[in-house]
Amino acid sequence: MLASGLAQAAGWLGVLGAYVALGGVVGVLLQRTGQPATMGLSALVVWPLLLPTLQKPTEPPPQAILRDGPRAEQITLTFAAATRALADGPEVAGGQRELDALQRALERTDARLAWVDALLETDAGPGAEEDLARLQAARNHAVGEADAVLAGVSQLRLQIGLAALSELRGEGTPAVQDRLRELHARVQAIEELGAE
Repeated sequence: MLASGLAQAAGWLGVLGAYVALGGVVGVLLQRTGQPATMGLSALVVWPLLLPTLQKPTEPPPQAILRDGPRAEQITLTFAAATRALADGPEVAGGQRELDALQRALERTDARLAWVDALLETDAGPGAEEDLARLQAARNHAVGEADAVLAGVSQLRLQIGLAALSELRGEGTPAVQDRLRELHARVQAIEELGAE
């Protein structure tokens, strides 16, 4: 009787060990997808409930991005006008996808600027003047670049109109595609500035 009780207990310990081990694997996978460490730890116990989280993309959809930056309204209006021009103009291969990616990147930059603005309004304490000056200079540079990208998106509408005329002559839309790539590279440079 004692032997069968020990065997049964060992069996349950094995099942419990396997359950916790699977939870550990799910926890590691969750952390690799960018989830917080607390969610990874909770996976040890409730991993079956967290499995759907592994299937969801880590990039939020465009409408979920914070739009609380200083230029949120201007970004929305400028990109809406460019989207309309792109929809009404000649076919630009990958144009809308590139424009959407550019808008998301600029919205992230704008949200980061709002965060930096709030940070600059707080008291940094004594001896932080040099760091505050560097942060303010970096912020000013990022604002200038963001404004230049917005102006470029506005100009893109005109290039789409020129492309429509060029298409009548059989020249296609490479200038619009080149401009989209140039603007996207510029926003990436702003994002890299923030990573430094």
